[in-house]
Amino acid sequence: MHTHTIKLRHSSSREKPAVTSKNRLHPEAERECKNQRQREYIANRVAGSIVELRNLQELLLSEDVDPRLLTDFRDALNRTRTTAWAVQQYLACLTTEADSTSLMNILAAERIRVMYQLGQALAQELHKPDLKLQPGQLLELYKVMKDLTARLAELVD
Repeated sequence: MHTHTIKLRHSSSREKPAVTSKNRLHPEAERECKNQRQREYIANRVAGSIVELRNLQELLLSEDVDPRLLTDFRDALNRTRTTAWAVQQYLACLTTEADSTSLMNILAAERIRVMYQLGQALAQELHKPDLKLQPGQLLELYKVMKDLTARLAELVD
């Protein structure tokens, strides 16, 4: 027979109990449990990625690797590093109740930089005769780029 222990928090008359009458967690407590599981999942993924990156570093030092692949890898690492930094800054803004507007400006500038790099690389690749792309992918990209171009024209003019 299995027994389950549910920790109850001390509640005043105004606080909602952690467990409802049907032995289910209160929705707020369920959300907190879900958030905790998500934080643990992220922490485990980050820790695993750190180990994998260290192993990959050793491999990169000992093997001959395609320079284009290394460029893509470095770009992906830079985006991940920037995202991690931005999240860290955002969390700091939350704890200090500081304005996160400047952080959002930095993130937008980073996205513009990445878009520029991707656009340059894609423009070169689209000239290659052996490149095979799905028409649907190209159409989706065309629509997004058209909308982006229209928005940029509004901002630049």
